[in-house]
Order: sequence, then C-alpha cells, then structure tokens
Amino acid sequence: MPQAEASIHIDAPPEVVFDFVADAPRIPEYVHFVREILGVSDGPIGAGTIIKERAKPGPFERITQWEITEFDRPHRQVWDGVDADMRMTLTKYTDAEEGGTRYRQVMGYTMLPNFRPLGWLLEKLVMGRKMQKEFAGITEGIKRIIETEHSPVEKTQTG
Repeated sequence: MPQAEASIHIDAPPEVVFDFVADAPRIPEYVHFVREILGVSDGPIGAGTIIKERAKPGPFERITQWEITEFDRPHRQVWDGVDADMRMTLTKYTDAEEGGTRYRQVMGYTMLPNFRPLGWLLEKLVMGRKMQKEFAGITEGIKRIIETEHSPVEKTQTG
C-alpha cells in the first residue's frame, strides 16, 4: 500500500496538538480541499467516532466517511476512511520533544480498490507526489494555527 508522510515540530504540548488534530470540525481550516464537515457522531471524540466530510481533492467532489479506530491520547490516533475512489488509513502521532511536540501523520491509501490495474497506475503516476505535497502543506497549516492560538507564555525571572 503506498503512503504519504509528513512530520513537523510544533511549539505546544502533545495534548494540545493531539486534541487539535482530533477536532474534526476544524479540519477545513488546514486541509484546503476539505470543503466542510458534514457530521460527527454523537459523544466524545474517540475510538468509534464517525466523521463525514465533503472534499474536492481533485477534479471531482466526494464524500468521505472516516472512523476513528484507535485513540491513545496524547500519543496516537488512527482514522480509517473510505470514499468512492479510495480506501485510506491516516495515523496521527504526537510525541513530546524538546520545546514542544513532534507531530507526524502517515496515510496509506489504495486507489480504485475495485479496479486494481488502473488504481495501481494512478497511485504510481499521480497520487504519490500529490499526496506528499499536500501533507507538507497540511502539517504547516496545523503548526501555524496551533502556534498562533497557543503561543508560549514568556517566562519571567524573579530577582
């Protein structure tokens, strides 16, 4: 299964980063091709939560349904998604590192699972580069928003 991956340092605690990337209604703020979140299942976000989004990652608009299948706060969450053309597994990692958090996301995907020769060709010729570029922009957007909203408090020295 091909995959795309991006990693970035964010100047915020892992809990803040983890909670932000779990907040489905905010996804359109940093994923430019997600037009809107159509719904999030009732209850607290966690394993079993279902998210539906309307997106236009290419020439056609589509509805994707995601299910959070793993939720280990503040370390890792796994979202499994399906739409008309793809099956995806998006894993979001938040690890403490000096001065903040290392955020990493990895998405494995299968294009046109019912038409594998064509799907394989699209994965190799188009999607790999496109997904990698998108992931770099997405992680930059996450960093920008979190660091703007959670700017570190300056430490003052006492005499």
